[in-house]
Amino acid sequence: MTPTTCFTIRKALPAKVLKVLLYLSLFVSCCFPAKEVIARQEKQTVVALKVNKRYKGKSIKVDDGDTFTFLNSRKSTYRIRLEGIDAPEKGMPYAKKSKEFLAALLLDQTIELHVVAVDHYGRYVCRVYCNEEDVNRRMVQAGYAWHYNQYNRDPLLSQAEANARARQTGLWQNKNPLAPWTVRAYRRAGYSDARFSELRKQNSPEIRKFLQAI
Repeated sequence: MTPTTCFTIRKALPAKVLKVLLYLSLFVSCCFPAKEVIARQEKQTVVALKVNKRYKGKSIKVDDGDTFTFLNSRKSTYRIRLEGIDAPEKGMPYAKKSKEFLAALLLDQTIELHVVAVDHYGRYVCRVYCNEEDVNRRMVQAGYAWHYNQYNRDPLLSQAEANARARQTGLWQNKNPLAPWTVRAYRRAGYSDARFSELRKQNSPEIRKFLQAI
């Protein structure tokens, strides 16, 4: 289109139409940021948490009795695994109650993390404090998690589990609850929950051998 043609079209359009077109162009420019701005936003990355450092923020989602999502002051989110404890696996007795108990302690509360490690799932393994209370220890005290003594030797967690067992509180109300690491092991081995439970009740040699091996 030549400049002369463009001028002719502009001249032919009524003033009201030109005004509408001007408003539309302004609206589009405001609603749709420039490509450079979008690219800059996409380049923003979440800053990793550092081991042996402490961070404050909020819990915004609880996955189960030992895992939740943490939101820091920069609005970045991180998956957190409670250090030194292991909660019932999904589908097992007290799994739902364990999740609900942790949610009641943490959701929308200001919490402090002490980062201990990063696990092979990319979760930050942390000691967690809320209202000056050790949340990891509280979960074990309430009978909603085991002391994960395969990887942790904290005497406070060990004592918390011993006390919960003695009081028969939470999951310890069951006579012989299965530890979550045992549940994960037999599921990986291909046993269904129902089949493993049946063989366990029968005191099957197959299951005795399996339990000795893990």
